[in-house]
Amino acid sequence: MSRFSFETTSNVRTFRHQPSIHHPHVECASCHSPVEANEPYSHHWLSGEDAQHTKLDLEKKLLLRQIEKERIETFMICDETQQYGGVEEFLLQAGTHALPQLLRFLKYKASELVVTMGFYVSVPGKRFYFESYSFSIKHFLDIEATIDMVIGRLAQKICSYMYMAEGVMLDDCAIRRIKLTVKRLNNGPEVLPLQYRIKNSGGFKAKDNNKKPVNLSLLNESYLNYHGKRFGKFSRLPAKS
Repeated sequence: MSRFSFETTSNVRTFRHQPSIHHPHVECASCHSPVEANEPYSHHWLSGEDAQHTKLDLEKKLLLRQIEKERIETFMICDETQQYGGVEEFLLQAGTHALPQLLRFLKYKASELVVTMGFYVSVPGKRFYFESYSFSIKHFLDIEATIDMVIGRLAQKICSYMYMAEGVMLDDCAIRRIKLTVKRLNNGPEVLPLQYRIKNSGGFKAKDNNKKPVNLSLLNESYLNYHGKRFGKFSRLPAKS
């Protein structure tokens, strides 16, 4: 599981993401957002040139346009040179660097990504393929936490199956390739990051007949207004001229 923290030193407050995959917590180099200590907390996500924000140069924009033109949806993350020492190190590096960077790139100007992740697992004489259910990413700030969760669940699934079916532990397996299938959708509304989002289903019935149904639309609006006054509005900064 991931740990998110705010650290204040002198007049600077820093947001940190510390992922953990079968290991003690380590720093995620992709997530590091310092602002002045008296700024609203929302400014950690709305300003700065940190690696969390989706910014593409001309070369990458042209590459993304080519991907759209050719309708490419399958991407591979490989460690064919065996750069990393073992399964856990490869998954940790992929989960904190390669996969988030790829999805941030593909999320550029897309309203939603529908993603399926798969691992190719090898033991002597055999090869297996384990795949996740498809999952949706609607805001680029949800990418790291989502990838962390999916990798953790897939690793647990692989560990359980390989021990029961083959009698081997995860450390005795080889995982050198990760397959990502990504569909880019461009017709959805903009949304807040998942931790600030409240699903609006139009209200639900109360069990007590003397109580009125809760209006989730009004509750959602009140929630955003409250946190907007407390931490700053969650809206895009105007583009620099």
